[in-house]
Parts: sequence; structure tokens; C-alpha cells
Amino acid sequence: MIFVLAGTSDARALALEIKKEGFNLLASVVTENAAVELRESGICVQVGRLTDADMVELIDTKGILAVVDASHPFAEEASKNAIKAAETAGIPYVRYERESQKFQYDKMKVVESYEEAAELALTNKGVVMLTTGSKTLQIFTEKLLGNPDIRLIARMLPRVDNMEKCEQLGLPQKNIIAIQGPFSKEFDKALYKQYGVSLMVTKESGKVGSVDEKVEAAKELGIEVILIGRPKLNYGTVYSNFIDVIAELHKKIGSTPIVSTEHHFNTGVREMDFRTEFKPLTVQPEQIEGRSFEMINEEIGEHPFTEEQYPVVQRIIHASADFELGQSVLFHPDAIQSGIRAIRSGKMVIADVQMIQSGANKARIQKFGGEIKVYISDPDVIQEAKRLNTTRAIISMRKAIKEADGGIFAIGNAPTALLELIRLIKEGEAKPGLVIGLPVGFVSAAESKEELAKLDIPFITNIGRKGGSTVTVAALNAISIMAERG
Repeated sequence: MIFVLAGTSDARALALEIKKEGFNLLASVVTENAAVELRESGICVQVGRLTDADMVELIDTKGILAVVDASHPFAEEASKNAIKAAETAGIPYVRYERESQKFQYDKMKVVESYEEAAELALTNKGVVMLTTGSKTLQIFTEKLLGNPDIRLIARMLPRVDNMEKCEQLGLPQKNIIAIQGPFSKEFDKALYKQYGVSLMVTKESGKVGSVDEKVEAAKELGIEVILIGRPKLNYGTVYSNFIDVIAELHKKIGSTPIVSTEHHFNTGVREMDFRTEFKPLTVQPEQIEGRSFEMINEEIGEHPFTEEQYPVVQRIIHASADFELGQSVLFHPDAIQSGIRAIRSGKMVIADVQMIQSGANKARIQKFGGEIKVYISDPDVIQEAKRLNTTRAIISMRKAIKEADGGIFAIGNAPTALLELIRLIKEGEAKPGLVIGLPVGFVSAAESKEELAKLDIPFITNIGRKGGSTVTVAALNAISIMAERG
């Protein structure tokens, strides 16, 4: 069993991917509200704050084999407890950390602590808006509340305990903004204007926390910003994408000591004793991959793919263990070379879901000046989808084509995203360098791929309902490997 600290939206998404990979897991969250989504997905949940001693007890009683810490970047105490508990119990600790963001803004000052932020805010006259949550609110109220030159506004989640805390600290109701995100840049701008904000205080929580939206809104209005940098912890093993975390789990769990379990069954005639022994895995990951490719080559036999197409098919089979899926892949004649050109030219890669961005080898894309973007969870996409009563996948494609001319579209989850992209291509609004269209599902998945195969543009797709984010990542990584090798 894997113990996952899963209090954020991306942490919960990681927990689901770990479950899909076949691991049994126990997720830890602080609030009952955060537990609902996980329970609906069939994941066991531990609700409430845990000390390191609490975690050690769980590890012992539940038979935990590894700890995955996907807590918020600023959940310093939770991470310290998880690190200590894993060390005490002698099991692996793996950290999932959101990627950091960098900002260029001359009116932004970066500090290392909440206390330093409060001291700096004290030098500002006007309206100070906090977007740092309720946990550290007291640090700011002690410094700023009651200062005649400063009006302190606090934005936080609309929870009863938060309101009670504001009352205890003496923060007036008129200075409380209790609201649930995500928020768009336009919403933030409207809020800053409404309250006449002169200084906004936030923390570097990453794109998932919509920090870029808050900063861009402040930048457009000329509002000063104090950005609190992330705590500096020695996490040890750290990854910023789901695929690497799962690969590390396979590696670590495979290297655990031999565990023996005895099963005794009284049949009424005589007692039968069975012993099951789990032996450690000693081969290295690259050896496993190499042997896997050898087995694929042996089993696939004759095939219709060209020399440049086959590495894509090989990696799709490797990712899915499905020869039928691999042999159903279709290529436009220019697909491989067009994809290689797009990557080498630093063109953008657009993914329909986060899982593709997490699984793809970003370093190879970035080496040529490109990047991988996902728009489906952007606040403006969410709002527009609600306004038009349509899917976020469709709106994300409409947003993407404005920035990704000549780039690669990697679609592995949403047939509606692929159908919308096809429409935009037919109408001349989108001109991708390559479309990797491998969505999985029962509704419109096969049909969307049939429509893609009719287009005279570079594409990689397949016949039928099979597909998915994992095989889309495999195809994209195969192209990026060829681009890197030259």
C-alpha cells in the first residue's frame, strides 16, 4: 500500500493515476470536503492533520510500503512529518512538487517568509490584499491591522473555521473576501479595482494555484506585488510529473526486502501450509526497457511500418502492452518528419490533458526552445465553457490555436478536443505541424480518429476505441527522441 499526502487538486489527480497503475493506496487530506472526490474514485481516505508519530502508526498498521508527498508547496509541516515518518519506518519517501514559475515585473519583490512579507507590507500605504490563505493570517494582522495608513483585505476559502479565525483576529467582515477559485485574470483585476488595491501579497504556489493570473492582473494595473518564495526543504527524491513518480514507485517497491507471508487453511482433514515469497527486483530500469523492446521486436513479426514510423509503434506497444493497438496505428506520410521539424523549430506542444504534459519528456522539447501547454483547467477556459454550455476540451482547442501555429497537438483523452481541432483545421483557423490524435473511449473516440485520418495534414492516429494519454505520451516521446538524435 502507498500512503499519499493528497490535499490539493493535482495531488488528487496523482493519487488517481497511482491507483490506475495498480497500486493500493491510502490518501491523506485535512478536510472532509477534500476527501469526497477521492472516495468517489474508490480511494481510501484518512481525514485530519497527522503528526509524524501518527504517520508512523499508519505505516505500521496499514502495511505502507512507500510515502508519496504531494502536499501543497507551502505545507511545510506536513512534508517534514512525512519525511521523518518515512525515515523512522525505513520506507521510501517520494516528493511530487509542482513546477515553479518565474515572473518579470519591476514592481514585484520576492521574500523568503511570511514574516518578511508582513514587514515589507508595513512600508506600504493603502490597501493591502492578502491571497495567502488563513493559516498564516495572524502574522499579517499583528503587523498591519490597526495601522491608520493601511486597510488589510484578506481573500480566503469560504469555510466556517476561516470566518471564526478572522473574528478572533479582529479582521472586520467588510475586509473579508470569502470565495472559492479558480479565478481568471479579469476577475482578479475587477477585484483589485473594486477594493482599490495598492499592494497584493501572494505565494509561489505554481500555475495550479493561479499565481500567474494574480500577478498578471496586478501587473496590468501597476499594483505592487510581494511574492513569498517556497520553503527550502531537503526533500531528497523530487519529481514534477506523474510519470516519474509512478516510475520511482515501481523502482522502490521492487527493491524492498523479501516479505514472506504464511497462509494456514484448516480443511477439516489436515492443515495445509502455503508460503508466498516476494523476491527483490534487482535489474535496472534501462535493462527492463531494453528487454521489453527486444520482446516487442520478437513478437510483432512482419509489419507495415516504415523504419522511421516503427519507433513510434514500438513505444506505443511498450506503454500499453497491446500489440493490437500498436498495429492499428496510422501515419500520414509526412507525420514523422513534420513532427521532428516542429520540435527542432521550438514550436509549442499542446496537450488536451495534464497527464500528457506530466508524462512527456519536457527537457527534450525545451532543449529546442519549445514547451508543452495545457489549457483545459485555465480559469478563462472554464468560464467560457460554462457561458457557452460546452466542454472545456473544445474551448481549450480554440484558445490553443491562437498560440500554436505550426506546433504539435497531442490529444489522448478528449474526442471532443480532436473533433474541434479538425473543424478548426477545415475552416483554415488552425495549421498544426502534427496532430497526434489517440483519444480513448466509447463516445466519438473512433469516429474522431476516422475524421482525422481523412485530412491531408501530418497526423498519427489509430483505428478503433483504444488509445489514451499514456500512448499519446509514448508517441510524442518517440518523436522527440528522433528530433534529439538528429
